Amino acid sequence: MLHTLYPTDGDLVVVKLAGISVAIASHQAAVGAPVIPPSTVVSPGPYHHKGLVLSFWEFVQELDEPVNPTTAGKALRECHEALVDFDGELPVLDALSESEPIFSQLRSQGVFSPADADMLLQVNERLKTKFPQLELPMQPVHGDSNPSNVLNTIRGVLWADWEDTFIAPIVWDIACFVASSRVFGKDVERANAALNGYRMKIDDRVLDLFIEARTFQTLL
Repeated sequence: MLHTLYPTDGDLVVVKLAGISVAIASHQAAVGAPVIPPSTVVSPGPYHHKGLVLSFWEFVQELDEPVNPTTAGKALRECHEALVDFDGELPVLDALSESEPIFSQLRSQGVFSPADADMLLQVNERLKTKFPQLELPMQPVHGDSNPSNVLNTIRGVLWADWEDTFIAPIVWDIACFVASSRVFGKDVERANAALNGYRMKIDDRVLDLFIEARTFQTLL
């Protein structure tokens, strides 16, 4: 299976992201975590070819049935457990820090109305204040663990696309998985099943804060 990234924000940055994805998945596959592993037939890369960044992964056949959300939650926890001792260099709270300059740029370009820009600025400032106060344990997380990045395959439920991995509280990934459901009020039962599958008691106020942060990130 070939995975392609398009270097829209600088070739070296995208090559680094692809390298992180391969390293993270390799680390987890070595201990049997539920991930799509990098290729063992050829070197997985990454490779830079004609303006694209490529990496190679084992082929897995997807099933027609949708992912069981309870199983997806359980699999995400297994991935987190496998990542605890990953010692590679990773950014810290990258999804939050990268949102701020994007917001500033969009604001200067007049993308948002003055009222919307002021509202988003207040959200950003509140998040920057609240997160350090939580003092939650941090470790490597997926970073973009939305439902499209977990697949139902003949090998079971597997997580994929680890190029956004960074250091954060694990609740960031849980929020990514359920944010759309909580914000739009759709597939609520599936989101609750995923939370049950993860089998960890999470303070609703903390989860809501991370859902707000994830929504702020995806809005930009």
